[in-house]
Amino acid sequence: MCWKTAWRFGSFIVFLIFGASLLAGLFCLLMFRSRLLNGYIKEHLEQAFAQSHQGYELRLGPMDYSVKGNRITAGTANLTGPALRIRCSQVSVTGIPWLSLLWRKTPTPNMLGHADLVLTNIEAQFSSAGYRIRCARLEASAHNSALIVLNGELAPLVGDETFFAAHDFRTTRVRGVVPEFKVLGIDYEKLLQGKAYRARSVLVSGPSFDVLVNCEKPPQPLARSPMTPNDALTAIPLPVQLQHLVITNGGLTYGERATAEGKPGVLPFTDANLSIQGIANRAELSTSMVVRATSRFMNAGALTLLLNMPVASTNLSLHYSGSLTAMDLGHLDNFLVPAEQMRIKSGSAQGATFDIVVDSGRARGSVRGSYEDLKIAFLDKQTGSEKGLENRLSSLVANAFKIRSSNHADVLARPKEGRVEYVRGTQDGFVQYLWFALRTGVLDLISH
Repeated sequence: MCWKTAWRFGSFIVFLIFGASLLAGLFCLLMFRSRLLNGYIKEHLEQAFAQSHQGYELRLGPMDYSVKGNRITAGTANLTGPALRIRCSQVSVTGIPWLSLLWRKTPTPNMLGHADLVLTNIEAQFSSAGYRIRCARLEASAHNSALIVLNGELAPLVGDETFFAAHDFRTTRVRGVVPEFKVLGIDYEKLLQGKAYRARSVLVSGPSFDVLVNCEKPPQPLARSPMTPNDALTAIPLPVQLQHLVITNGGLTYGERATAEGKPGVLPFTDANLSIQGIANRAELSTSMVVRATSRFMNAGALTLLLNMPVASTNLSLHYSGSLTAMDLGHLDNFLVPAEQMRIKSGSAQGATFDIVVDSGRARGSVRGSYEDLKIAFLDKQTGSEKGLENRLSSLVANAFKIRSSNHADVLARPKEGRVEYVRGTQDGFVQYLWFALRTGVLDLISH
């Protein structure tokens, strides 16, 4: 029996030594975790990132670790690379098996499958594009399949005059603010494996965008046309599939300026709500993309839009239609006076509808509308006044021979229907193209 007693005693001693070593190791980890985190671990993470992302450098600030929440934090994080710089004031990561990670050069998708990432006070600068993105908080949760961005902002790196001065030809400046942006149902497994970009829905609350075009400069000759939604999706090599995108209570202000010093003409769309279904870059994932939108146009008439675009289309083919409720046409002066040097003297619209088909970049369709008592006045380009012999004569001729003062059904004649006929220009962005095509029908509707 002595050998059994000796074996039990020896086992107890080994267990006691192992337990004491484990406790001592945990004690050292807790006591010296700051030195370990900010020495070996931080250096390991920075080197691993540099090796897996050639040309980019990651620098982390002071780090800390919470055993209870399995959370590691960094006071700051700075990422630099070609034409890119990203800074954030704090990084927090939970749900990663850190001991396993330390033995590998790069994390595997399995290690990140239950991770949560929180970034605060982020600023990303894209010097080649001339823009920056800021947001107060970004939360990426793999176990919740979600991504949330709060208080996002898109803006040029410089002011408008400096931005436009850097371009010899006509260009477009965009500013935007997005209070809340959510992506739900993300397939993080496929994303981390580099196989696909898939999500159930994107929800955007209260966004506002301001778009300005410097029309005082000529269009760039022989330039490649801006990307359409199909072009942008097709350029993504991996499969993309988003079932639903919803924008609520948004706003868009489109502006054109005729001179560098002058006030731009603006077309505001307020109280905008947008729904897009079937966003994909493969025909087998979605046969068509359907867009439904409503807004207040010029803070006056209610505008509706329905757009259908085949996903597999590579030559800009689509169909869009919509309507506008009654409004005082004088609201258009906010755009016409600065951009076109003309004013609506009088006129009211009882309503309008449009239906347009685009085939290989050529738009054809019709605009129907009922209006009355339309009169315009041409303005002096320098003073903005409608006085002067030339301006008065031009206005008289236009109102008498070029402009239909009224267009509604009566016992003698049917109302005129405006014809849409427009071919996409090399400088036309997608939204601009839709507006330019519609504008041809509006101008034909009011012409004799």
